[in-house]
Amino acid sequence: MKYQNPIIRGFHPDPSICRVGSDYYLVTSTFEYFPGIALFHSRDLVNWKQIGNCITRPGQLDYAKFKDSGGVWAPTIRCYKGRFYVTAAIDGMGNMIMHTDDINGEWSAPVWTDFGGIDPSICFDGDEAYYCTNDFTNGHEAIVLAKIDPDTGVRKEERREIWNGTGGGWLESPHVYHIGDYYYILAAEVGMLLYLLSSNFYYRICKRKQKGKTQLAVIRKLDDVEVTDYVKELESTESPITIYINASAAGYHITWKTEDEALEDAGTYSLRFLCTEIENRCFTGTIIGIYAADHTIIQRKTSEQDKKQNLQYDIKKQETLKTQRSSSSMTITNFEASVC
Repeated sequence: MKYQNPIIRGFHPDPSICRVGSDYYLVTSTFEYFPGIALFHSRDLVNWKQIGNCITRPGQLDYAKFKDSGGVWAPTIRCYKGRFYVTAAIDGMGNMIMHTDDINGEWSAPVWTDFGGIDPSICFDGDEAYYCTNDFTNGHEAIVLAKIDPDTGVRKEERREIWNGTGGGWLESPHVYHIGDYYYILAAEVGMLLYLLSSNFYYRICKRKQKGKTQLAVIRKLDDVEVTDYVKELESTESPITIYINASAAGYHITWKTEDEALEDAGTYSLRFLCTEIENRCFTGTIIGIYAADHTIIQRKTSEQDKKQNLQYDIKKQETLKTQRSSSSMTITNFEASVC
């Protein structure tokens, strides 16, 4: 059979395919566009026809929250005992699963998992479903996996780290397959990575309001994309917050507390996100710093007097350490700051 690439023309990134008998079904990312998750059908893997979308009702996802290039990322489609499942990462919301018993009909509302990371996938093996994503565990990238109920999103066991890659960086898009006597992991990983430092790549730790509630959030900024990694609702909107950033070779560990409360863990974050790496993992160094900015005030361009009244930051201590990684050194700084 003669064919010409691309077999599906247009904007259809992150394809995932499953086979059911003589039929093939394919889904793609749709980001912030509605209807979401394009669904295609083929009998020969060459000639494809779009037969619908998985997200067709406004109530399935709140599209008002999505930014440019945000929304629905990297869906995976699978079929088990006649029921079709699609899982995807939803920017700023987490990883979800939808299902349908009629591939030409409507899909369920999403159920949410407690897995972090992106690029989720499901492997059905025997009577069990295994859910896997990429994630940061113990200060490094890894593929994690656990049994899950795909109809409810409830995890049945502790997550297990099954592979942490070859060290190339950006370990993504994991899929697990059981073929014959072996299990296989198929994943994407960058062999050579050049990450340029710029003012458009940073972590933002902020106090914000969402739907009338005050929250503390940790947000990654990647050019024009923002990813919310941590959110915690605050009982008091007036109490100052003390933020602790402890940087080590394992990553940035962020903790925080209000005046009378116990210390809260906001997670450990990758050093790779703010560094330059080149071939053979030659680590050229990371220097972290903390700076104060009220994002809302800056956007509204209020007066300098308003900024002084509404924004108070107190840098309490700064300690510079030296650690070694491979053959090069890395400057690391511990900070403690209060946000009022």
